Amino acid sequence: MLIDAARVVCSLLVIVVHTRLWSDTDFYLGHFLSNVVARMAVPLFFMFAGYFLYTRLSKEEHPVDYLKKYVLNLLRVYVIWSLIYLPYDFSLLLRSGDSYVEAGRIYLSHFFIEGGHFHLWFFPALIYTVLIVGFLYLKDRVKLLGFLAVLFYAIGLVGEPYRTWFAGMPVSADLFRLVHELGTSRSALFFALPFVVWGFSEHKVMKKFGNRMLGTGFLL
Repeated sequence: MLIDAARVVCSLLVIVVHTRLWSDTDFYLGHFLSNVVARMAVPLFFMFAGYFLYTRLSKEEHPVDYLKKYVLNLLRVYVIWSLIYLPYDFSLLLRSGDSYVEAGRIYLSHFFIEGGHFHLWFFPALIYTVLIVGFLYLKDRVKLLGFLAVLFYAIGLVGEPYRTWFAGMPVSADLFRLVHELGTSRSALFFALPFVVWGFSEHKVMKKFGNRMLGTGFLL
């Protein structure tokens, strides 16, 4: 299946992002591969999650039970790997001069918003997004999802990655504060939600136009 092949490619691209392939031998090639080409991997993983989420929710006789099971499975993996990394992450906080109490507070804040370990941010982002998308789907408010996805993605872009482009606008500083009060631009609302909703809608696109249009939608 097209999506299965794409998931394999995206897994390899994640490795490229973190190893910065060829950066030592050719800086520009390495930068292009790791910071341009390979950066499509995580958004695509969110889109795949949204696509399969709609597939299951639209067929399940008990979608609420499925949502609970899905979220609990994600949470189980997230907690296990967070515990594995906990000694390392906690020691870093203590080395920075934080007390045990303050280090615990900071760690819990990261755990619920940005990821207990910085490489695990994908899990809380996906868990919160699945809950939001699932809730609105069950309430038959799917159209609202599209509006929220565009709105929060725009806020995330203006508030952080493209902040310098809008530096002269007072709203830029306000959006920057908003983004960081809610985590980062890679959080559930500003990053995961838009792409999960995109994948969620791609299921309907494929049903209407076929696999070719599905592939085009994911590539865009």
